[in-house]
Amino acid sequence: MALFPLSQSELWTLRVLFFGPVLLGTGGMALSGTPIGASLLSGGTVGGFVALPLLVGYLLVLSAVESRSAS
Repeated sequence: MALFPLSQSELWTLRVLFFGPVLLGTGGMALSGTPIGASLLSGGTVGGFVALPLLVGYLLVLSAVESRSAS
């Protein structure tokens, strides 16, 4: 039994919500002239922290829709 039984489109939405900010953070750090190692580490970390509220909000919306359809 899956912890979060999600459809394929919901999984893709979660991937985009997480990897989009991570890639933007890494690219922004790389374009600012920082070395590639620091860009990957700090840009990915900042992007990951930006993605966390998006992911939590999306999961809350999914759970609200799921509970509404169950009742």
